[in-house]
Amino acid sequence: YIQYAHARICSLIEKTGTPKTDVSWDLLEHASEKALMVHLSLFRWSMYKALESYKTSGICNYIYDLAKCFNTFYHDCPIGKLEDEELKAARLALVNSTRVALEQGLALLGIPAPQRM
Repeated sequence: YIQYAHARICSLIEKTGTPKTDVSWDLLEHASEKALMVHLSLFRWSMYKALESYKTSGICNYIYDLAKCFNTFYHDCPIGKLEDEELKAARLALVNSTRVALEQGLALLGIPAPQRM
């Protein structure tokens, strides 16, 4: 499930183009966008707590929940056919941030993050 979410993100980025780094984050107002941003903001803390307690299940739980948040966001907030280029760029940056977090979380567990499935 987590690997599939990562592959889906890679496919989306491949279809829509390279995400920008300088975007207007304040355009992300939808509840699903906010939920995903909040969950991403907990990445470092979640990894630290899991590694500090030697409980890799904390990493598993975090990236599983992140994949669920992403799938909700992906369902609620279209990107490909979006006409507002600034909002599209902000959503793509959010998607790319999610990809990076999933990839790093999987790497900590020794699991590959495929770009295609």
